[in-house]
Amino acid sequence: MKITLSNSTKSGISLVEILVAITVIGIIAAIAFPSIGGINSAAKVAEQQRNAQSIANVFTSAIGSGANFSAVTDLAGVLTKLKVGVSSPNGLTFQVPKSWGTADETAFANYLTFTAGTAGGQPTLDFSIGR
Repeated sequence: MKITLSNSTKSGISLVEILVAITVIGIIAAIAFPSIGGINSAAKVAEQQRNAQSIANVFTSAIGSGANFSAVTDLAGVLTKLKVGVSSPNGLTFQVPKSWGTADETAFANYLTFTAGTAGGQPTLDFSIGR
């Protein structure tokens, strides 16, 4: 009786190799996801700053064209009036997107300074990032 041993090699991936690969992917994902979240929040801040700058520009243009904001007493009033649309004496209409909600308005307050007009005068709206 003759017994022969064969040197056949089985090809394939072992369970340990699969677990190591899954662990490495998990570690990379754990590092990458928080940084992606930081990128998203930075983009949101930049968008709010651009929108606040747009509001200040529209407001300044409307005042320059003769639109009357003398009855407005705060930033919310400016935003409400600009959402509806403000007409100047020469027929121009100034408006910001109506889709901006209260969360956007709260963020705008971080970049815009409203100063009420004195004795029925026009108010001012100043834009600043460094607050």
